[in-house]
Amino acid sequence: MHEQRRDGTAADVEPRLDDRPGGLGVRVRAQVELEVGDEQDLLEQLVEIDIQEKHVDAAAKRVDVQLAKTPQSSLAQLLRGRVYLAQNDWAKAEAAFDKALDLDPANQRAYEALVATYLHENKVDTALERTQKVLAQHPETPRALMVAALLYEKKNDFAKARDSYQK
Repeated sequence: MHEQRRDGTAADVEPRLDDRPGGLGVRVRAQVELEVGDEQDLLEQLVEIDIQEKHVDAAAKRVDVQLAKTPQSSLAQLLRGRVYLAQNDWAKAEAAFDKALDLDPANQRAYEALVATYLHENKVDTALERTQKVLAQHPETPRALMVAALLYEKKNDFAKARDSYQK
């Protein structure tokens, strides 16, 4: 929207909308930014807002639309996993995070979400196996080394935990 100043020049004026979390202003700005900004980042924000507002069906629909457009999107699989977590479907979330990693093995957020899912399901050995796979490909990844150390601690293998921390 433009407003004319006293000197005759135009100035951009942003309409004042409700700026509370989930308010109309937040959602309208996000929709406008989706048209002009980075679609992937904005999709992620919109899905997160939908989940926070307990509009999980809307979040799922956004993710399904994105997956129809870009079925090989690691981010879309990550978001699908988050939707499944919001639905308390841990098995489907695990599968979605695993697929996100298959599509992009360097997707750190998918890796961390998958490990958290394994831990929630008390699958410490599976989490450790996945972490070792990441470390085999990227041995100097600090976050994976920290996760490995924590997993070794959970297994009471303090020597390996110490080794992971010291790398």
